Amino acid sequence: MPDQWHHHAAKLKKWRETFASECVLAGFYDDLEAGAQKYLDPICDFSAIVRFLVPRLLLGANPVHRPRRPAPSG
Repeated sequence: MPDQWHHHAAKLKKWRETFASECVLAGFYDDLEAGAQKYLDPICDFSAIVRFLVPRLLLGANPVHRPRRPAPSG
């Protein structure tokens, strides 16, 4: 388990203590990558907006976590 998970879990716990649990939705980027539509539908439900289809053109396009250029060495 990555070390940063503990940090994120602590922050999520604080959000859930501050706001009602039903007012906080947590998601994982890996789930978005695995299936954008399956990831988006619960977000729409949580936000009380009508579900909509992710355009096929956008599926798998330009992943956010992959840098376009190498990180500077330092």
